[in-house]
Amino acid sequence: MRVCFVNQDMSLGGSATVVHDIISNWPEKNDELFLIVFYDLFSERYKDLFNKKNLKVYILNRKSTLDIGFLSRLKKTLKIIKPDIINSHLSTIFYLKIVGATKNNCIYHTIHSEPCFDLPKIYRIFLKKDIKFGRIRLIGCCDYISKKASDLYKTNCLTITNGVTSTNEFVQCDGFVKFLFVGRLCDVKNVKEIIKSFNNIKRGNFVFNICGFGSKKYQNEILELIKQSQNSSRIHFLGRTENVNEVYKKSDVLILASKREGLPITILEGLSFGLAFIATDVGGVSEYVKNGFNGILIEKDGLDKLPLAIDTMLDHIDQIKNFQSNSQKILSEWNACAMAKKYKETLKQ
Repeated sequence: MRVCFVNQDMSLGGSATVVHDIISNWPEKNDELFLIVFYDLFSERYKDLFNKKNLKVYILNRKSTLDIGFLSRLKKTLKIIKPDIINSHLSTIFYLKIVGATKNNCIYHTIHSEPCFDLPKIYRIFLKKDIKFGRIRLIGCCDYISKKASDLYKTNCLTITNGVTSTNEFVQCDGFVKFLFVGRLCDVKNVKEIIKSFNNIKRGNFVFNICGFGSKKYQNEILELIKQSQNSSRIHFLGRTENVNEVYKKSDVLILASKREGLPITILEGLSFGLAFIATDVGGVSEYVKNGFNGILIEKDGLDKLPLAIDTMLDHIDQIKNFQSNSQKILSEWNACAMAKKYKETLKQ
């Protein structure tokens, strides 16, 4: 079987991690795998893909959203590959439709976020008939997303739960609590609100590290907030971090206070390092973060409770240790091998 995965780029991000882990754990070594990447953005974290014997990578070097010339390269590449199955991620499905792939190939589109935000409305209208008549089949990254997609598109959406590779590197909290945020720096992630939540924490036995990247403007606003904080010496902006696993390894509590999510890969990565959580109850987060079991869940409109959640963690170090142990138990249900096997079984149908 010839399987082609298509993604915008392979910079640090949820879809890139999913694609990487599917390919890396693909159970059938005799299948021919292909990866088409629109932009020439390839994080060091994923470059081991170039060493896979049964994988060929095509980078189309798209320059901008107005670079129409890349469409001819996409069409030509598909003709060279002649895939039996295509698995698209993010908005790549729209461009596959433009070059006629929905007429000639069986396509499964993976939805990573709230379906109404996964694709612009005009894209969804353009793809509506292909989805209705089964030329594009839908995969949700968790039950929450699949249900939302089924309701939006009025068709069945299969669930293949995202998985992550276990690191087996678990270090329990030693009393000095290391909080962590990993993700895009933007209003949707509520990064500013997280920083503000640390402003009046009186204890000194903590540090808060921020890993991520965003617009220059947003980054400067974050730096200014840190500077103004009463705990500025304990809040560190690490920026774009290639070896983020090293930061996970040295952390205790992952904070995710998003306004909306699909199934954030950071949650799975946090599980893989046995972290405790403080998270807003959005998207599929509650499928992995169980309130009072491996973390504290906050209503998405309840960000005023973030300081209390942080205080609770600092007051109960033993509880953090329990949360960390329970995250290790949950991880056994969500592994990358199981995800890749499910993709293989689905795409072969």
